Amino acid sequence: RGGELFQERFAAAPMLADHFVWLSEAFADAHHVYLAPDGINSNRRHGSYFNPSEVFSATKLRRRALRLSTWSLIDRDRQRWLFILSPEDEAIQAAAIGREAFARDLAARLRETAQAGRQPVLIAPSACLQAVQASGIAPANLIALSGCGYLRFMLLLYDAEHVFYWNLFSASMLGRVINQQTVFTFAPGHLAHALREIRVLGARHFFLGEEPSMLNLAEPLDADRLAELAATQHVHLLAPVSRYLAQSPTPAQLVESILTETP
Repeated sequence: RGGELFQERFAAAPMLADHFVWLSEAFADAHHVYLAPDGINSNRRHGSYFNPSEVFSATKLRRRALRLSTWSLIDRDRQRWLFILSPEDEAIQAAAIGREAFARDLAARLRETAQAGRQPVLIAPSACLQAVQASGIAPANLIALSGCGYLRFMLLLYDAEHVFYWNLFSASMLGRVINQQTVFTFAPGHLAHALREIRVLGARHFFLGEEPSMLNLAEPLDADRLAELAATQHVHLLAPVSRYLAQSPTPAQLVESILTETP
């Protein structure tokens, strides 16, 4: 039943419950495609895929970094830490502690990024960017974007030393994981805020029961501590999960299996 999918505190549950029931029935006979090979308990037709061309060699990463360096805002002499905040997750944080308080904590972490010798990049809603700048402590070399084209976003994503999210299941996170690049989160995110079981099921399905390292936005960012967490994350999450995801067939193989299967 649709109502059992949602957290009690999720305000949109009454509106979406019937819609989810309708979606489930409408796509009952469709072939479901997932981004990981295991973890789905379903008697419906399903499969997964893995695109090996999305695993970048060191040479390809250098070429992408060189292309990014032609952007005038990029500091070629520093590595970057990228902070990605969706409108949904910003709204949750603003409602929890207030937009100004949240922005002050965020601005402090961006300032510490600069103090650590890295260039901070923040992709966030306009209201958040304005509040960060109004705090008076945002660093001068901050790249602040309320929107970002796909190509530039992907260049920033794979160029960054670390990427910070407010969502355990952000769509871009798996791209970092399959390339064994570190990911951190400051909050479980809007999906976990809305859906009852997604955090447990998602961790099992995407991360082999692990989760990306969870940080507290109210606590300082320290480069040495992040390096320690990154080393641990590589052993327990990035290396095993990247191998696990690579077990899936290629997109072409999956399409062929769907086209040739017996109904």
